[in-house]
Amino acid sequence: MPLEIVKPNLTAIQTSFTGRLYSMDMFTLYRAISGRYATYPSIIAGGLGLTLQQDVVTFLGAFGPFGRFHYVGDVYSVVYNDMVARDLAGIPELAAFWPGWRRFTQLLQEDAQEVGEPLRFPGLTYTLPKVEVDRSALGRPDLVLYSIYRGDVDSMEVLLNLLTRYMPETVATIPLTLQDLEGIFGLYAEWARERFLGVPASQGARVMSKVILLADYRWYLLTGDLLGMVEPIFLEPGFSQGISTLAGMIRSQAEAIRVSGG
Repeated sequence: MPLEIVKPNLTAIQTSFTGRLYSMDMFTLYRAISGRYATYPSIIAGGLGLTLQQDVVTFLGAFGPFGRFHYVGDVYSVVYNDMVARDLAGIPELAAFWPGWRRFTQLLQEDAQEVGEPLRFPGLTYTLPKVEVDRSALGRPDLVLYSIYRGDVDSMEVLLNLLTRYMPETVATIPLTLQDLEGIFGLYAEWARERFLGVPASQGARVMSKVILLADYRWYLLTGDLLGMVEPIFLEPGFSQGISTLAGMIRSQAEAIRVSGG
């Protein structure tokens, strides 16, 4: 009897992708470790703005026309996938991984086409704190880590632009979360300067970055499992072992971050 392939909703992958960084947990963690918020209410308040933002994205995103956030999620994921493929194409351990990754990207593109592009507005550009490093000077482990770091930052800037381009109501709600996002990525950049440039970072920056990288690790594992239910190509060793290898690289780097000490 042939294997029955069940196609799960790609939205599950998109939602977990967005939520790995753009979540109340991340915002609350940032406020707790940043040293800028001294009281419990002020720490929790960071999640209130995000809750309102998520309500707008979740509920209003389903109207005018239906599927605006669905389309944004597809495009956001495609942009990130393209960044990963571009930056890590030369990693030997991942050579057999890319055909499946490209198929994953194609499925997202097809899904976006089925939803249809919503009415487009000018959109706003947001710049988050980031660190620039010469990739050609990096060894393989550092290149993987730096590429994941920049993928996180650069794709988040893309998400904010996409939200304002296709859901203009978020122009009013993004300011409720932008300061916290800048703080989160400011700590992430502080750690990146330590990791790649040798500039000492705070304990808070190390904690924030460790949690972000572990969230990336979990997303890659989850994505591999969900895609394994979609098509046979995602069950082939090239993809299944490749995504596990990439996830393992991220995890090992995250676990190597020492919160205290040099």
